[in-house]
Amino acid sequence: MVNRIPASCYFEQHITLPIVDVRSPAEYEEGHIHGAINIPIFSNEERAIVGTLYKNAGKEAAIFKGLDVVGTKMSGFVKKLTSALHGKPRTLVIEGGYKACRAYIREQAGIGSPMIVLGGMTGSGKTEILHELQKKGQQVIDLEGLAHNKGSVFGYLGQTPQPSNEQFENDLFAEWLKQDRNKPVWLEDESRSIGAVGLPSPFFDRMKSSPLLLLDVPVEVRVERLVKEYAGFDNQLLLDALAKISQPM
Repeated sequence: MVNRIPASCYFEQHITLPIVDVRSPAEYEEGHIHGAINIPIFSNEERAIVGTLYKNAGKEAAIFKGLDVVGTKMSGFVKKLTSALHGKPRTLVIEGGYKACRAYIREQAGIGSPMIVLGGMTGSGKTEILHELQKKGQQVIDLEGLAHNKGSVFGYLGQTPQPSNEQFENDLFAEWLKQDRNKPVWLEDESRSIGAVGLPSPFFDRMKSSPLLLLDVPVEVRVERLVKEYAGFDNQLLLDALAKISQPM
C-alpha cells in the first residue's frame, strides 16, 4: 500500500527519500523540486498527443491513449525506479504532486529564520563579505549565486545561463530549508528582480522589512573593484551593457 502525505509534511519533516518526478522532460526542465529524479511517464511529444486528445475527445479517450503509450514502457519504469530508490521499500506519494509542492514553496518563502540584509552601492564587495561571514560559521544564502546573475547591469557577464523563475524559487526554498531557524540568515540587498528571475513576493517583502546593514565604501575603491572584475570582458559586451542604462525611460 502506498502512503500519501501532504506537501507540507514532506518538507517540514525533512523526509530524505529520493523524489521521483514523472512529468515530461520539458516540464521537469522548466522547474522541479531540488534533487528530484526525472523518470517521465510521457515524452514531450507523447504528452502533447495525450493533452490534445484530452482537449478534443475528452478524458476517457486521453486515458486509454495514455495507457497504450505507457504499457510498453512498464519494465523500463520498474528498472529505473529500482535503480533510483536503491531497493528502499518505503514509498510515499505527495498529495497534489508538483503543483501542491509549488504552492507550498511560494506560501512559505522566507518564513522561519530571521534575516539580516547587507546593502551598499555596486562594487562595495557585498558578496565577498557574505562569503567571509559564511567561512566564520554564519548562515548565508547567496541569492546572486542561485540566480546566476550579479544583480547589476553587468551581472550576466561570466555567468552560466539563468534558471527559469520557477526553478530559481525552488532552489532558493531548498537553501532556505537547510537553515537553522534559531539563527539569522545573511542576505545581500537585492531588487525584486535579479536579472531575468524574481524573488517570491513573501520572501522579498520579508527581506525588505528586515534589518539592513549599509556599507559605505569610497567610490575610488568601488571603481577599482569593478574594473578588476569586468575589465577582462570584451569591450562590445561592456558597451552593450552600458547601453541598457543609457537609454531614456
